[in-house]
Amino acid sequence: MNNSNSSKQILLSVIGVAILVVAVVGVSFAFFNYTRTGSVNTVKTGQIFFEQTHSSVVLNDVFPVSASDVNDVTTSDSTAQTGYNANVSYVEVTVHGYTTYTNGVDFTISADDVDVTAGTGANSRTVPVSVSVSCSSDFNTTDATCTPTSYGPGQSSSLATGTRAVLATGKIKPSTVNAQTGELSNDFTGKIIIKTYLDSSRIAITDTSTREGDPHLEGDTTVGNGTTNEDWIHDRTVLTTAQWNDLSTNPISFKIRVEANEGA
Repeated sequence: MNNSNSSKQILLSVIGVAILVVAVVGVSFAFFNYTRTGSVNTVKTGQIFFEQTHSSVVLNDVFPVSASDVNDVTTSDSTAQTGYNANVSYVEVTVHGYTTYTNGVDFTISADDVDVTAGTGANSRTVPVSVSVSCSSDFNTTDATCTPTSYGPGQSSSLATGTRAVLATGKIKPSTVNAQTGELSNDFTGKIIIKTYLDSSRIAITDTSTREGDPHLEGDTTVGNGTTNEDWIHDRTVLTTAQWNDLSTNPISFKIRVEANEGA
C-alpha cells in the first residue's frame, strides 16, 4: 500500500513539474515576441514598455506646409500656446524599461496599412507624403540604440499605398543586476518622434497644368495662372482640385505598428 501511495505521489510530482515547465516556457515565449497595432495603450515585452500618443496617423483637412514649419512642431496638443500645427501629425512613441535578456530586445516601429492615394480608379494619384522621424538623444548610448528612417525630399524611398514602411529600428541593451544592492545597471527611457505632413515644395494643386502626364480638366489645353513646368510647378506632383477634395472624405492614413523581439 505504501508503495502504491509513493508511486502516486511521484507521478503527481512529475505531472506538476511538467505543467510548471510548460507554463514557464509559454510565458517566456510571450515575452520574447510582440506585435501590436490598434488602440492607444501601454504594452510590455519582458520588462520593456512601449507607449504612444496615437495608434494611427490621419491627415484630414490639412494643407501643405514647408519643411521649416515642421521643425517647430513639438506637440500634438491643440491647446498648446507654441509648438502645435494643425497641418502636422505629431506622434511620440516612448520606450521605457530594461531587460536582462543576454542579447537585449530589438524593436521596429513601422507605418502599416498605408493609404496615400487621392481619387479613385483612373483618376487616382499617389500623394507624396513626408514623414520626419527622429530619436531622442537618450538613444545611441551604452543603454540603447535607435536608427530613424524618414520619407520626403532627399530620401531614397516614398510611402506607397498598401505597404508597410519602417520608421525606426533599435535595440534596448541588456542590463545587469548588482548582486549586493539588487539595482539594475540601466533603466532606460527614450522617445521616437514621428511627424507626418504634406510638403508644399512637393505638391501642386491645379486644373490647368499642361505638362505631359499631369491630370487636368478634360479638353483644357490652356496654361492659365502661369502653372507651367518651368514656372511654378517644377517637379511637384500635380493634383486636380477633384483629387485634392477627395482627401477630405478619404484621408491619407497609416497605423503605427510596434514590434519587439528578443535580440539577435
